[in-house]
Amino acid sequence: EKGTSVRVLEGPFAGKAGVVQELDGKGTARVLLGLLAVWLPRTQIAAAAGARERRLLGSSHRKPQTAR
Repeated sequence: EKGTSVRVLEGPFAGKAGVVQELDGKGTARVLLGLLAVWLPRTQIAAAAGARERRLLGSSHRKPQTAR
């Protein structure tokens, strides 16, 4: 599923963690591994166990409005 944290099981990127960016109908997934995005067969990736959700980053230029 798009946005799922995964770990690469085999191949040159074995052991790396990434996030699924895209899926196609041919059985491959585009996985973002840091700054590198690669197409991998779905058989070479598995959902990362205990993957933590990424916090949303706060904006430095928008401050929360206080109730008046």
